[in-house]
Amino acid sequence: MNNNNPSSMPKSVSIVLRVLEVAALFIMVQLPPSVLAFANKTSFKNASGYLLLAAFWGSFLVCIWIAYRRFRYWSGERLFHDFRLRDIGVAILAYLAIIVSEVLLMQLQRVLYHTQSTENNQAIASIMKTSPVAFIGFTVSAVVLTPFLEELVFRGVVTNIFFKPTNLWAKVVLSGVLFSSGHISSNPISFLLYFMMGAILAFTYQTTHKQFNSIMVHFMINAVAITQLIGLIH
Repeated sequence: MNNNNPSSMPKSVSIVLRVLEVAALFIMVQLPPSVLAFANKTSFKNASGYLLLAAFWGSFLVCIWIAYRRFRYWSGERLFHDFRLRDIGVAILAYLAIIVSEVLLMQLQRVLYHTQSTENNQAIASIMKTSPVAFIGFTVSAVVLTPFLEELVFRGVVTNIFFKPTNLWAKVVLSGVLFSSGHISSNPISFLLYFMMGAILAFTYQTTHKQFNSIMVHFMINAVAITQLIGLIH
């Protein structure tokens, strides 16, 4: 892990630079979805729809590449290494833990705030309804691209950039807080829901030291969520 400061750099300066890097990556995660702000009523009847879709997915790929380079720098790990069948079992267990926490927190949110969904999912559904381009773009990116980008940033970089390998719970808590901050929450329960999701993903990655394990979990979460959203939209 590349956590050593250059000898000529004061510790305070190093910490500030790390904070700025995380802030920049946090903003970067939000950039690809903003491309679809231009997708209102755009269709595939002309080239503009295809160009917008290409720009959307292309921006995701560029951001993933940048996040991967920073992940490699701070962790010293490869994305795919020493993969075994038992890693699938680990991913399934982590997924089930997230589902249990989500069910319990959603029940609590219904009782306290009388809402059936998170504001983040409602926002995504609203964007997907604007045009066929937005629908296809989000459907594919949510399942295939978002898990890579968000895991590389919120787990791969965030859990390695500030703390020593032994500070597991500090890594988990920070990852959960930043991950939840990157999603729209209308109440504390909604924020806690995304916090728990991010914390479990961080715990999965940090205890196995395999970034792809948390990516698999994130893939399952988003695949189910986007399927549910498609059912609501149609």
